[in-house]
This record gives sequence, C-alpha cells and structure tokens, in this order.
Amino acid sequence: MINELALSEGKISLPDGTYREKLHIVRERLELSGESAGNTIITYGDYADKKHGNGDNYGTFRSYTAYFGCERLWCENLTIENSAGDGSDVGQAVAAYIDCRRAYFRNVRFIAHQDTVFITPLPEKPVIPNSFKGPNENSPRLLSEVYFENCYIEGTIDFIFGGGNAVFDNCHIHSLRCKNGSSGYIAAPSTDKDNDFGFIFIGCRITGEAESSAYLGRPWRPYGRATYIDCDIDNSIVPVGWDFWGKEENKKTAVFSESEGTYSPARAEWAHCLTDGEKLRCIELAERLKKACTDGR
Repeated sequence: MINELALSEGKISLPDGTYREKLHIVRERLELSGESAGNTIITYGDYADKKHGNGDNYGTFRSYTAYFGCERLWCENLTIENSAGDGSDVGQAVAAYIDCRRAYFRNVRFIAHQDTVFITPLPEKPVIPNSFKGPNENSPRLLSEVYFENCYIEGTIDFIFGGGNAVFDNCHIHSLRCKNGSSGYIAAPSTDKDNDFGFIFIGCRITGEAESSAYLGRPWRPYGRATYIDCDIDNSIVPVGWDFWGKEENKKTAVFSESEGTYSPARAEWAHCLTDGEKLRCIELAERLKKACTDGR
C-alpha cells in the first residue's frame, strides 16, 4: 500500500494501524506522516541470516523494513519496526535504511535489535567480501544528512550506524539487553577521514535495560566520530564509555567525545571532554543541519 502510494504521491498521511510492508521508496521528495507515533506502525521481519531462494543470505543491507532513497524526506509521528528479533538468533535486522541527501524525522520510533538505523554512505569497502549487498552496493558514495528530533531509538549492537552526518536532538536512546549476554553499542560511526561532523547527540536521554551493559559507541571504521552533549546518561553505560573495536590504531583516529557533566576520569583515556569552544561549534553545526533538513517543506 505505502509503496504504491509513493509511486504517485509525494505526501502520504497514514491513519493509526499496523502496516506489514517492506518499504522501498525512491523519489525526489517525500512527506510521510502518521496519526500517532505509538499507533501508526510500519513493520516487517527480514534479517541478515534469512536465505534467498538461491541459498544466499539476505545480509545486513537487504534486511531493512524501510529503505528511503530521497533527495528530501520529512517523516513524523509513526513507528518503523523490524520485528525479526535478537541478533544472536537472526543476525542484523535493520529498521530504517536512510539514503537521503537531507532527511528530517520528528516524533518517530525506531524499533529493532541489532543495526536498527543505518545512515549512508557505506564505508569505501567491506571488511568481509560481498557483505555490502543491497541498494547501494554498486552506487556512488553519497552523504546523507539527517536530523532526528524527539525520536525514540532502541536496539542492542551498533544500533545507530553508518557514515552520514546526523543530529539526535532531545531523543530517547534505549539499549536493550543482548540475549546472549554480550555488550551493547549505541553508535557505530564510519565517518570519512575528512568529515568533522559524524553523529551528534544533544540533550538526549540515554537509558538501558541493565547496568553497565552498553557502550556509547565504537568506530565501525577508523575515523568514526560521535559526540554527546548535555545528555542524561544512566548507569546502563559501562564506566569506560567507549570501545575501540579491538583495533589499537582506532584509538589514534576515532573521535569520541562528551561535554562536561557526563565525562569522567573513568572514561577511555583516548576519548575527549569537549572544551566550551568545541561544544559551541558542535551546537552551531547541529543548528545549521536542522535548518538545511527542515527548509523547503
């Protein structure tokens, strides 16, 4: 239904209900809104370990519930869910694959476990050959810029990941307990070397199901960048805060930081406490991105 509407309609309003549909939407502009975030639910259950007819795995980047390939996207007041379950059972299972030059999400809930929200571009090349199979495996690497406002995002491992620029403003980020007892990771940025933006979390509420069970982030690629500013972080985050993905060299290149207030001596020695000037610059970058993502509607 939604896919069919998107072929001809640039503005789609959904009444409350459950829409069991795998979205693949490619168009110049799209406005997608629901009646309410808790009751307008787009859900599907593909997952990385699922098999195609030829025996090949779906893989991470074909597991999405919703793929948005838009120049401009505005989305609000709904839920996007991947219902496949825990990663230890099914592998990665993406809720939203965001491949938009500019996108704005307001009051949207993203529900999944492992790899909940992906923001393009992909890294330049996969570590595991052929593991990028999906919508962009042979496409030019284009930067997505995304603003999330008053959203809810939950997951287990690397559940906000990718190489795009993204701001999470006043969002609730919730780490679920991993079924197999492994640690969780909120952010897994693969920021390009010359990109000084990455993921910025401002005024977010960071919670989890279990004490000391999740990290703020780890670098999917060496120059991954993530910043937490004036966030309310509960005891679900391990005291060290950050993980280096088992590669010592990442400590020299990844840029992981927090504003004063949550940063502590217990944090990883290679992480960073923002100066007042650095904090101000991040806020200015976020404000510019919000304007760019909300203009033109």
